[in-house]
Amino acid sequence: QAEDRQDPQKKQAVKLVAAGLRTAGESLLGMEELPPLVVGTHKALAESYIEVSRELAKVPDANGDEAFIAAIHTYNAAADTLVKNYVSLATAFSLAGVKFSPQDPGSIFTFSASGGL
Repeated sequence: QAEDRQDPQKKQAVKLVAAGLRTAGESLLGMEELPPLVVGTHKALAESYIEVSRELAKVPDANGDEAFIAAIHTYNAAADTLVKNYVSLATAFSLAGVKFSPQDPGSIFTFSASGGL
């Protein structure tokens, strides 16, 4: 979309990604049974998904180069916050000794030593 900002299909694709991020955040906010250890961190992560969604949705609507670059910078800042909140939650699980099996939804917060470059 960045290379063809006037393409309506590409604009819509970005907005669909943004909507998916919003849905993820809202789903996280809707979780009722949380370990007390992660309630605040969980909420921060959920709200980060919603903020990233809001900022990403603005990118394809930016008119002109300056507005587009500003929208990207704002989105990047929101994405940085989301990553920090994600790592905070993963770290909280790790420090508490929480382990997830590969089939558990929480396994997205488990980092493996395998792989790499």
